Amino acid sequence: MTLSSQQQGGGVQLELLTGPLTGIYDPHGMGSMLFAVLAVAAQLDRDYIGEKTLEGQQAAARGNHDGRLKVIDEDDVLFARALREKGTPMLSSSGSIPPMSERPTSAPPRRPPGTDG
Repeated sequence: MTLSSQQQGGGVQLELLTGPLTGIYDPHGMGSMLFAVLAVAAQLDRDYIGEKTLEGQQAAARGNHDGRLKVIDEDDVLFARALREKGTPMLSSSGSIPPMSERPTSAPPRRPPGTDG
């Protein structure tokens, strides 16, 4: 509500360009209701974000560090290590694909289904 009264004192107008409430709203008279509603909605949003942040901090303090699921599991790590020990070329740290001369030649390249060749 403080924000709404500050807007009224400053003579700020709100112009909505699209949607069902299109128009210019003056913070005096009927426009004051819209400013008050928007101020309350913004405060509710700030309170919600604060609550969720606090919940996350408390969960982290309990040792619960949820996040993204692991993309690579132990089987993938073992497989990658076996390939490295075998000498199979892998992607470099820059993520580039090794040149054709460094790629394994044990199997012919696969063709996409439905292509003649």
